[in-house]
Amino acid sequence: MAVKLLFFAQCAQWMGVKELDVRLGRRPMALDDFLKRPELSPINNRLALIKIAVNEEFAEPQSVVRDGDEIAFLAPVSGG
Repeated sequence: MAVKLLFFAQCAQWMGVKELDVRLGRRPMALDDFLKRPELSPINNRLALIKIAVNEEFAEPQSVVRDGDEIAFLAPVSGG
Protein backbone atom coordinates (compact mmCIF):
# COMPACT_ATOMS: atom_id res chain seq x y z
CA MET A 1 0.00 0.00 0.00
CA ALA A 2 1.35 3.44 -0.89
CA VAL A 3 0.20 7.03 -0.37
CA LYS A 4 1.43 10.36 -1.70
CA LEU A 5 2.11 13.16 0.77
CA LEU A 6 1.95 16.80 -0.33
CA PHE A 7 3.40 19.59 1.80
CA PHE A 8 2.38 23.21 1.26
CA ALA A 9 3.84 26.51 2.48
CA GLN A 10 5.60 26.19 5.84
CA CYS A 11 4.96 22.44 5.93
CA ALA A 12 7.25 22.06 2.90
CA GLN A 13 9.91 24.13 4.67
CA TRP A 14 9.64 22.06 7.85
CA MET A 15 9.82 18.80 5.90
CA GLY A 16 12.44 19.91 3.38
CA VAL A 17 10.36 18.49 0.50
CA LYS A 18 7.11 19.29 -1.30
CA GLU A 19 6.13 15.68 -2.03
CA LEU A 20 6.88 12.30 -0.53
CA ASP A 21 5.72 8.81 -1.47
CA VAL A 22 5.28 6.50 1.52
CA ARG A 23 4.81 2.74 1.51
CA LEU A 24 2.52 1.36 4.18
CA GLY A 25 1.50 -2.04 5.41
CA ARG A 26 -1.21 -4.03 3.73
CA ARG A 27 -4.16 -2.69 5.68
CA PRO A 28 -5.80 0.74 5.82
CA MET A 29 -5.04 2.73 8.99
CA ALA A 30 -6.50 5.62 10.90
CA LEU A 31 -5.02 9.01 10.04
CA ASP A 32 -3.96 9.67 13.64
CA ASP A 33 -1.93 6.42 13.60
CA PHE A 34 -0.44 7.32 10.23
CA LEU A 35 0.70 10.71 11.55
CA LYS A 36 2.97 8.98 14.10
CA ARG A 37 5.27 7.70 11.33
CA PRO A 38 8.94 8.71 11.67
CA GLU A 39 8.93 10.31 8.21
CA LEU A 40 6.61 12.97 9.60
CA SER A 41 8.67 13.83 12.68
CA PRO A 42 9.55 17.37 11.43
CA ILE A 43 5.87 18.34 11.60
CA ASN A 44 4.59 16.07 14.38
CA ASN A 45 5.01 18.74 17.06
CA ARG A 46 3.17 21.24 14.85
CA LEU A 47 0.08 19.18 14.04
CA ALA A 48 -2.15 21.50 16.07
CA LEU A 49 -1.33 24.25 13.57
CA ILE A 50 -1.85 22.22 10.41
CA LYS A 51 -4.93 21.29 8.40
CA ILE A 52 -4.81 17.88 6.78
CA ALA A 53 -6.74 16.81 3.70
CA VAL A 54 -7.17 13.29 2.36
CA ASN A 55 -8.04 13.19 -1.33
CA GLU A 56 -8.77 16.93 -1.37
CA GLU A 57 -11.21 16.84 1.57
CA PHE A 58 -10.36 18.02 5.07
CA ALA A 59 -9.84 15.01 7.31
CA GLU A 60 -10.47 14.14 10.94
CA PRO A 61 -8.05 12.06 13.06
CA GLN A 62 -10.29 9.02 12.71
CA SER A 63 -10.32 9.26 8.89
CA VAL A 64 -8.96 6.16 7.20
CA VAL A 65 -5.85 6.19 5.00
CA ARG A 66 -6.04 3.72 2.10
CA ASP A 67 -3.86 2.61 -0.78
CA GLY A 68 -3.45 5.35 -3.38
CA ASP A 69 -4.64 8.19 -1.14
CA GLU A 70 -3.17 11.65 -1.44
CA ILE A 71 -2.61 13.38 1.90
CA ALA A 72 -1.99 17.13 1.93
CA PHE A 73 -0.54 19.10 4.83
CA LEU A 74 -1.62 22.75 4.83
CA ALA A 75 0.10 25.24 7.08
CA PRO A 76 -1.65 28.34 8.35
CA VAL A 77 -1.20 31.35 6.09
CA SER A 78 -1.56 35.02 6.66
CA GLY A 79 -1.99 37.82 4.24
CA GLY A 80 -2.37 41.50 4.14
